[in-house]
Amino acid sequence: MNHTQIQARERLLEMFEAEDPETASQVRRVMFTFADIPARVAAKDVAKIVRVVEQVVLVRALHGAQSECPDSKTFILENLTNRLSQQITDEIEEMGDIRQRDIDAAMNTTIAAIRALAEAGEMELQYEQEE
Repeated sequence: MNHTQIQARERLLEMFEAEDPETASQVRRVMFTFADIPARVAAKDVAKIVRVVEQVVLVRALHGAQSECPDSKTFILENLTNRLSQQITDEIEEMGDIRQRDIDAAMNTTIAAIRALAEAGEMELQYEQEE
């Protein structure tokens, strides 16, 4: 489900929540998607992510995030140097239309890089506290 298109994933989860809300909630807790970045990634780790993700890939992901998960775009840009943030913002603005599958691929590449950093012990993903 982590690699499913955002709209399809949300439709599936909504259907699942209607049938079994408790299990659907557990699934959401273990998933990690581009929209989860602000809640699961520490601000200090954004620079690490930017170092390992090709800039063109990050720009595509952030271009798509403008409409799909704007909080993730804001979080990433706010935790970069002003100069790099402005450079990426300019590239996003100059970018024309991008196919949804290219946006999804860029987001998935970014998430895979974050997971790889976490697995290598270079950063730690944050998890919601159980109530």
